[in-house]
Amino acid sequence: MAINQVTLKDFTPSEIMAHCLIEMTLTGLDPETRKRTEDEMVKRSKEISKGS
Repeated sequence: MAINQVTLKDFTPSEIMAHCLIEMTLTGLDPETRKRTEDEMVKRSKEISKGS
């Protein structure tokens, strides 16, 4: 999922991830899917922080 440029400017990667995890919990993702998604988000967050 793409993240809006304004969101990237206004929030830290950690804040964005926290909001995404809350949304994933509220939408009822099963634990395995949630963990896979969380792992991918951590990876992308690190890439964003490095400017990739």
